[in-house]
Amino acid sequence: MISPRWRRRSAVIGFVTVAYLVGSTAQEQLGISFNAEGLEEFRQWVAGLGWLGPAVYILLVIFRLFIGLSSHLVLILGGLAFGVAGGILWGTIGIVLSGLVLFYLARLLGADWVRNRFGDQYTGMMDRIQRVGAIAVFVVTAHPVGLLTPAHLAAGLVGLRTRDFALAVAPPALTAHRNSLPCSAVPSVP
Repeated sequence: MISPRWRRRSAVIGFVTVAYLVGSTAQEQLGISFNAEGLEEFRQWVAGLGWLGPAVYILLVIFRLFIGLSSHLVLILGGLAFGVAGGILWGTIGIVLSGLVLFYLARLLGADWVRNRFGDQYTGMMDRIQRVGAIAVFVVTAHPVGLLTPAHLAAGLVGLRTRDFALAVAPPALTAHRNSLPCSAVPSVP
């Protein structure tokens, strides 16, 4: 008989697999390429979406991991598509939501393992991480040198409180858009 924990893990693995396949298919079907013509086509495509443009971009930021795109590249695309202010706003929302998705994914798959593995020691470790962990997440995810995905996953694995995680991720997400500032002024391809 399959335990509930393995059913839950299998469901998450299935979700990740489906998300990757959908993302890869979307990348291929939409002809996403990263050259000057592709970027101009992306800008025009987003403009043609109207109010759905920001929602599609936020979803791209959230699920970028599943289609093999780095946050740096996707944030630059935000600067190209929406300009400085829009790129900062929509990119920050996407990065925070992406972090929460990864945080909960790690928590769902791994926090029980940590708790079972370390027992009473886990309580003391969790207290320390809740006091200091958010600061560590803040420092590690600061762009342009921070690695978002490992920090978001680690925060979920150690049981950091959601509020503390979100407060630690939001300020670095705002600064992440230094990458999009120069690109928002790139002229259109003739």
